[in-house]
Amino acid sequence: PYTTLFRSVDTALHLFVVVAPPLHWLLLHREGWTSLAQLVAAMNGENKSFLAEKLNNKGFKVVDLLKGAGHATIFRVKEAYNPSGAAYVAKVISLDGLDPKGRASALQEVSLLKGLVAHPNLIGFRESFVEEEILLYMIMSLAEDGDLRHVVTESQASNRIIPEPVVLTWVRQTLLGLSHLHSQAVVHRDLKTSNIFL
Repeated sequence: PYTTLFRSVDTALHLFVVVAPPLHWLLLHREGWTSLAQLVAAMNGENKSFLAEKLNNKGFKVVDLLKGAGHATIFRVKEAYNPSGAAYVAKVISLDGLDPKGRASALQEVSLLKGLVAHPNLIGFRESFVEEEILLYMIMSLAEDGDLRHVVTESQASNRIIPEPVVLTWVRQTLLGLSHLHSQAVVHRDLKTSNIFL
């Protein structure tokens, strides 16, 4: 009996998009927004300062904005009390549009990630929290060199070949990470170059 790690958190959330839940008018009033459009923009990551403020309130200082994908906005952050310490990734995912079952599944997946035993070939999960019942924040270790897709694309554009020993090392490390997941009865269903971080 394997637990499926739904391709990625973004994909898992997209699988469950059904109907937008009702939004509380109190949230509009408390945050000082005058329209539902402002709230939806913040939830969908269009209001980066709002998301950064929420991270700051949880003890993380935003260093810069990294790319976002789908329902997610991604920041490079550091602990506010230790600005010279390690950098992390804060992935902010909008739960807007998920029915209660979809939200429960997304939170269950985060619970699964929290329970994984650390491994050097897997991105480390640090913590998560939900704000305003519609924004899921995940703090994870940062892979400074980006993803494999970027390296392959860059190599193709410059007409360079990635040396075979390097490729074999990456394949070995990927397989070690997958083996570790499998030993914990978890299957990663979306293995692709953009999900392999260097």
